[in-house]
Amino acid sequence: MPPPAILQAPKGNSVSPLPPGTVFETYQDLVKNRVLGDCPDDVIQCEPRWLIFQSTYKNPCYAEFTITNKDDSKVAWCIKAKEKLMRVSQTHGILNPGETQPVVVYLPSSDSWPRDITDYNGKRIKMVVENLKIPDNVQPKNKIECKRMSREIFHYTATNNPLIRQFTKVNIVLHQTN
Repeated sequence: MPPPAILQAPKGNSVSPLPPGTVFETYQDLVKNRVLGDCPDDVIQCEPRWLIFQSTYKNPCYAEFTITNKDDSKVAWCIKAKEKLMRVSQTHGILNPGETQPVVVYLPSSDSWPRDITDYNGKRIKMVVENLKIPDNVQPKNKIECKRMSREIFHYTATNNPLIRQFTKVNIVLHQTN
């Protein structure tokens, strides 16, 4: 059995090495053809880049920020953080040029935190939003396929070309009130 074709997003406007009209709408299509992400021309824009929480943290809290694709090409994105304190509404996705996606950061009550409140109080928690340029023929048919396809592109690109992505930092600060 021949190895799967490896597709890389070319520089400039994306033109796939596959025959014209070939579109990847599902995760299975993507896995068969192994799409490899490329370094985007621009970083993904996050607004705001600082999320500051002030609470006793006995009840859950949330904040929202938006990510915007400032690149001229379609990008796959993912959110990563070392601290497993918060939850994020969506961790992977695909954005068309100029498209914006709202993301909600959810903090459960402090009873569910891995460490004491004092360990987090006043400290900066870092989260990164990474992005990769992808071919225009990656067109997921729904949100679930979009998430699965983005995750696969990131996994496959990390395996074959780990230093190619760009990222933007989002900082979270927790202040405990009495």
